[in-house]
Amino acid sequence: MSLPHYCRQRAVVQFAAYPMCAGYVPVKENRARGRGPSSLCLHCNLARKQMCDRKRRQQVFLAKKKYLKVALTKCRVKAARLSTKVSDLKKHMEELRVQTSAKSADILEAEVASLPVAQQEAITACFESSKRVNSKGRRYTNNWVYECILLRIKSPKAYEHLRSHGILALPSAQTLRRYFSTSLQLLRR
Repeated sequence: MSLPHYCRQRAVVQFAAYPMCAGYVPVKENRARGRGPSSLCLHCNLARKQMCDRKRRQQVFLAKKKYLKVALTKCRVKAARLSTKVSDLKKHMEELRVQTSAKSADILEAEVASLPVAQQEAITACFESSKRVNSKGRRYTNNWVYECILLRIKSPKAYEHLRSHGILALPSAQTLRRYFSTSLQLLRR
């Protein structure tokens, strides 16, 4: 008959107060799972595994924390770089706006004069609308309104797309109706 071995964790300070430890390894547990004689009792072995698992989880957590910290730093650097780029582009856009507004109307009229009449009307309407802060109260020439009415008749969806995205300075459908009704009244007289 073999004698029980003493549990080696009994001597360790952190497990000395473990209440489940009997202080020895019973004979049945001594040759558990085909391995050699165990030097830990069942309860101390379980406590040791829990402690190792806790330590491993902490290491994984610290590794994730370090990775996230590095990723956060990279994101902050990227955001700072992009914000400086945006501010530089805004400054450049403002400089271009000042340069274009500084050009005299005579130079612009000379450049536009070489274009066809319909394009001259479109460019003039675009420049007039860009000078206005508010979109209300715009004035349109009769030729431009006529072109807009024709465009709206040919394709209402294309007209609304051009108008809603600000591609061209087009009057609203209500304005076109008003112009159309006044022109019909003038023709009836």
